[in-house]
Amino acid sequence: MKVHLINPSSVSFGTAVITPRWQYVLAAATPKSFGDPVLVDETLSQLRPESIQAGDAVGIGIHTANALRGYEIGKMARSRGAYVIFGGIHATLYPEEALELGGAHSVVKGDGDLAWARVLEDCREGAAKPIYVGGQIEASDFVAARWDLIPRNRYMWASVQTVRGCPKHCSFCSVWRTDGQRPRQRASDVVIEEIVQLRRLGFRFIALADDNFYPVTLTDLSLATQQKNTARLNELKSIRAERFELMSRLAQLPDDMVFFTQITMEAAEDLEFLDAMKAARIKGALVGGTAALGKNFIGNVRQAGMTKIEDLVKQAMLDPELARSLLAKVPAKEQPASLNVAQQLRRLSMFGPGNQNNDQRRDQSNR
Repeated sequence: MKVHLINPSSVSFGTAVITPRWQYVLAAATPKSFGDPVLVDETLSQLRPESIQAGDAVGIGIHTANALRGYEIGKMARSRGAYVIFGGIHATLYPEEALELGGAHSVVKGDGDLAWARVLEDCREGAAKPIYVGGQIEASDFVAARWDLIPRNRYMWASVQTVRGCPKHCSFCSVWRTDGQRPRQRASDVVIEEIVQLRRLGFRFIALADDNFYPVTLTDLSLATQQKNTARLNELKSIRAERFELMSRLAQLPDDMVFFTQITMEAAEDLEFLDAMKAARIKGALVGGTAALGKNFIGNVRQAGMTKIEDLVKQAMLDPELARSLLAKVPAKEQPASLNVAQQLRRLSMFGPGNQNNDQRRDQSNR
C-alpha cells in the first residue's frame, strides 16, 4: 500500500507562496511501515492519475475553495481502487459531502496528527470506518512536520504552527468550530527547532500559521481580575507568558528571518505585545474583520467621531490605504489614547507610512 497526500488545486503554477503544512504533518504521522508518503501539491503541478494504484491510500485535505477539485480527485482515486480519506476544515464541518460527493471511504474530523495512523491501519485491514473523530488533541501530541520531504526552491514561505484554537467566536470564521476555543500552545523548544530546520533548508520567510497568535487579551485579564477568578487569571497569565517567551526566542534568531502571523484586533491595544512582536521580526499579521464600505464612509466616520482604533479597522480592514487616510485626518491634539495604537500598527508594518499626497487626494475626492 502506497500512501498519497494530495493538496487539491484547479490551477498549477510551478511555484507557490506558502507550504501546505498539513501534508508534511501527516507525512510525519504516517507509520514507518507504510514508507514515505507521496506528496502532491497541485498548486505546483497536477496529480497524475496513473500514479494511484488499487489498494493505495489517498489522503485529501480540503477547505471550501478547493473542495470541488478535491471531490474530483477522490472519485478518480476510488475508481482506481484506492482508499480515499478526506480531512481539513471543510471536511470537518461537512463530512457527509465528502462521503456523498467525493468518493470518500472515510473522513477525519478535527486534528489528524493521531487519527491518521489509525485510518491507515484500518485501510490496510480492509476495515475503514466512515468517520474518524480526530478531536482537539493536546499541544504535546502535535506532530512536527517532515520538512525533509519538501521540494527545494518551490515555496516562498514556510509555515510553522505555534498554537491551535481561538477563544473568540467570530461569525465569519470557522476556527472556533473546527479547532475549538481553548488555545493549545506548542512548547517554544519544538517551535524553534522546526524554524531552525527550515532555515537550514534555505527559508527566511516563515508564516506562523496559528489560529490566533494573540490568544489572551488585556480584556480577558481584566475580567478575570474583576471576577476574582484566581485560577482563570493564572491560566491566562501562563498562556501570555508562553507567548512572550516564544517571541523572545524568535528575536534571538538571525536578523534576516521574517515572520508573519494571524491575530485579532484586540492586540492593537496591547502595546507591550506589539513591541515584542516587532522585536521578534513579526513584520505583519492578518487580522480578521468584517467591513461595510460605502461612498459616504469618510464623512460618516468624521461625524461619528472615532474613538477606538478597533472601530476604524473593523470598517477599513479591506483597504489599508483608506485606514491610513482616516488615521491621518484625526488631529493629534484630539487623539484619545487608544488611537496612539495606530503608531504601533505602523511600526509592525500592518499599515505602512502611507503617502500624504495620495491621502489628501483621496480626501478631496470624497468631499
